[in-house]
Amino acid sequence: MTYNFYGITEAELFRLITAYSAIKNPSIRAEFLRTVEAWAMDQWDASGSEVP
Repeated sequence: MTYNFYGITEAELFRLITAYSAIKNPSIRAEFLRTVEAWAMDQWDASGSEVP
């Protein structure tokens, strides 16, 4: 069974977590998180949902 979180599959979530874990530089890790957060907000906005 494949689960879906915020429009991404469990496999895609695993790949994001794996990529984040591989980044050792703290400033690059922070930028990665900002990028993922911005992408998630864009996905949320595109879905027409209200921000909680």
